[in-house]
Amino acid sequence: MVAMESLWFPLLLLALVLIIFLRKPQNRKVPPGPPKLPIIGNLHQFGDLPHRSLWDLSTKYGPIMSFKIGSLFTFVVSSAETAKDVLKSHDLQTCSKHKFVNTKKLSYNFLDIAFSPYSDYWRDVKKLAILEVFSIKRVQSFRFIRENEVALLLDAISQAASSSNPVNLTYQMFGYSASILFRIALGYSFHGSDLDKGSFYCLFHDISTLLGEVNAEDYIPYIGWIVDRINGHHAKLERVFHEMNSIFENAINIHLDPKKNNQQSKDIIDVMLELDVDNQGRSAEPFVQRNHIKGLLMNIFFGGIDTSSIL
Repeated sequence: MVAMESLWFPLLLLALVLIIFLRKPQNRKVPPGPPKLPIIGNLHQFGDLPHRSLWDLSTKYGPIMSFKIGSLFTFVVSSAETAKDVLKSHDLQTCSKHKFVNTKKLSYNFLDIAFSPYSDYWRDVKKLAILEVFSIKRVQSFRFIRENEVALLLDAISQAASSSNPVNLTYQMFGYSASILFRIALGYSFHGSDLDKGSFYCLFHDISTLLGEVNAEDYIPYIGWIVDRINGHHAKLERVFHEMNSIFENAINIHLDPKKNNQQSKDIIDVMLELDVDNQGRSAEPFVQRNHIKGLLMNIFFGGIDTSSIL
């Protein structure tokens, strides 16, 4: 009895592998491409420099080539003319990103703008963000914050130079970008907070890494999630998401507390919370709930810092 119980997992794993091998192939026309192996597809042909490997393969199979990453069919376009034709003629089919496990988790199930697939929801959220959250008037209202943070950055560099101390520009620019976003989005200063001790820098690095990483679950059907749990990837994703979510959750709670929210100028959370009230009963616009706010905050922080700091 004990022996049979110990064999159930290997037998289940074998059954799943057989399902993958015996699946009936779909009859569909695809561009030419290199031969594919079961389960892993063409992953073995990436090499140390994937962009060069794909370019070498494209010289043999043409400017548009089929390539299978695990179970995911992809098409590699390697010429400017073909890319222009594909993106112009098939823009609706190519404007959405694939729904990966990491981006789904970190975007609160695609309630953001950057990773949400093209849909009525995406168009409504984008319109709401442009007209309400990132309007010209709103951006101009944050001018004093930007000017103040630039002055603080220059003062810090000047003091270090006068005392002949080396300056880590990467960390200084990161702190400058993070401080601006903390003030305009969350309503409090980054400098002097618990996060201004390297913890937010590490969190930002972990999130940036996860957004660029691939999971076994994304490319290996049925058994990929097991691999992610064995190699610790799932645990890392859960830990990073919990840390990020705690920051946003605490900031929203502070704004909802009338005793603590005494700031004169409105930040982005204030604006989103007002939209939460205004949008009740409106079917033409997305109902702004906590996860909608957090999804937008994720875009603001990890898009804004990544594009404005030297990493």
